[in-house]
Amino acid sequence: MPAKGLRRGTPNIGYLNNLGLLLTDAGRLAEAEPYYRQAINALQEELASDPLAPDNRWHMARSEANMGVLLQKTKRVGEAEGYLVRARDRQKRLSGDFPRIPDYRHELASILNNLGLLFGATGREALAEQAYRESLSLRERLASEVAGIPDYPQKLAVTRLNLALLLESRNPLAAKQIYHQARDAQESVLSLFPDVPEYRLALGRTLHSLSGLHFKQAEHVDARRLMEQAIPHHRAALEFNRRNQAGRDYLRDDYGVLTVVLVELREHDAAAKAALELPRLVPDQATEYLRAAAFLARCVELATKDERLTVADRERRAEEYGGEAAAVLRQGVQAGHISDPALLDQAGFRALIDRPDFQRIRSELQPRAQGRAG
Repeated sequence: MPAKGLRRGTPNIGYLNNLGLLLTDAGRLAEAEPYYRQAINALQEELASDPLAPDNRWHMARSEANMGVLLQKTKRVGEAEGYLVRARDRQKRLSGDFPRIPDYRHELASILNNLGLLFGATGREALAEQAYRESLSLRERLASEVAGIPDYPQKLAVTRLNLALLLESRNPLAAKQIYHQARDAQESVLSLFPDVPEYRLALGRTLHSLSGLHFKQAEHVDARRLMEQAIPHHRAALEFNRRNQAGRDYLRDDYGVLTVVLVELREHDAAAKAALELPRLVPDQATEYLRAAAFLARCVELATKDERLTVADRERRAEEYGGEAAAVLRQGVQAGHISDPALLDQAGFRALIDRPDFQRIRSELQPRAQGRAG
């Protein structure tokens, strides 16, 4: 939507850019884009008359970078790269002209971090690593030189996380060390500012990623411990704001990975409890009902083979998990998210095939599928 009644000048340009940011954060990308474009167009006029004005150069780099991030989110990668490269080059010149202004270096580090994300997403790992390491160099100096600004060490940890994710496959040892550095810094910041949801989200995501690396290395006990540490941080962020989609998505990811880890550990009781969280967190997607039911079916198989239990307890646990799996599928059907009986044909439901409640769900879905045919 176009902005109306705004005067030219840097304050109003800053307003346009900030409004674009708010809309972007809210996921309203189509509405945010015109504001960024208006800011950039206005700044081009300002810079044409005074190309050395530092505030306008800074605002232009910020607007170009924000536009680049938005374009990447909307799959226009080539255009996104152009904006981010221009923003990087502009901000490098500005921070070089004014090396004593920390905000200029902080902005440049953010742009480099976003370029690293773009390069990594497009398979250019060497360029991504270079961008991350340039960003890290700037952020390490800022964190050491400027005390009392928690955003500096926090953003430093975010770039470390991104670099660790990039390095996981080819240098897991280095990745693990960088994850630990990020985690330690985030824990330090959070100890001073425990009520900032963004900091909890970021620490939780680092713990989640570190857990994933341990899992890939078959270190399942450590993977479980770290994921169980991540969950309270993401839950706290979600409780602070129930509309925080990132908190909900991260928490769903946590429980999904935790369930996989627990299945590997053959801890079927804990795995079943974790699986049931998936449709509670995301009740409007068939995927989570199906995933939870498949996990519970796997718990049926684990319980029947669990030699730690008596025969009677094995049968009882298996029946409980099977009943919970059928109940989750029933919820998905009643909510209108599961309507195709073919969704129940996956191999993960083998342990449920002979259950009457599972067969009833299949038979009830069959007429609906036939009614849609043709």
